[in-house]
Amino acid sequence: MRRPQRGSRIGDWLLEERLGKGGNAEVWRAGRPDGTGAAIKILQQRRSDSEPYKRFRDEVGILRSLGARPGLLPLIDASLPARPSQGNPAWLAMPVATPIKEALGDGPRLEQVVEAIAAVADALASLAAEGIAHRDVKPSNLYRYSGAYAVGDFGLVDFPDKQALTVPGRRLGPLFFLAPEMLSSPESADGRPSDVYSLAKTLWVSRNRPELATAGRTATRHSAGPRERLRRSPEGLSLGSSDRTCNQAQPR
Repeated sequence: MRRPQRGSRIGDWLLEERLGKGGNAEVWRAGRPDGTGAAIKILQQRRSDSEPYKRFRDEVGILRSLGARPGLLPLIDASLPARPSQGNPAWLAMPVATPIKEALGDGPRLEQVVEAIAAVADALASLAAEGIAHRDVKPSNLYRYSGAYAVGDFGLVDFPDKQALTVPGRRLGPLFFLAPEMLSSPESADGRPSDVYSLAKTLWVSRNRPELATAGRTATRHSAGPRERLRRSPEGLSLGSSDRTCNQAQPR
């Protein structure tokens, strides 16, 4: 599928600047005639029976069902054509938000980082209580929006009664932030406690700004208890609530 171009229209949105791209989608800054701005995620896959399209469909569906709630980037607009084409692709619109790394700035204090991660932890705990797992928790999916920290990009979301899309043996999620069970058996692993593991690694990376370790070193170094590290965070912030909720999860 030909890539979108600056000045192209997607629904009511005029594409202004490409913000990023991945294997299956591109993200553009866009605007509507009424002055509303958004980040438009445009799926490149043209087959509605493909795995990328089904995951995109699930992302739109869960965001619509969740609505506006603290700690989540809200869905503004979306289109899921039954027969995607070059001129009519699947897309969704989210608010333009500040990435967490940029929001925290250079050399953030530990208290700043913990406060940011605590807000995300509360949002993930709320989702986990409803049986929902994000499964793609990493710094590049965390943002500051409307004065608060929030999680975005639900392309790998898991929820009750979701159609199974994960192929046995295929890695699922952000390699450098994956919990060991997501590396070994992603098709059966419960994503809710895995989200806690990924959030613990995100806390460490956001504070220390290291070069990322390999997946093996990550799993070995943190398998001894990342949730305990979260519970010992400064000022008694409510990161432990995510641990208690996610520890109740059972693999499906």
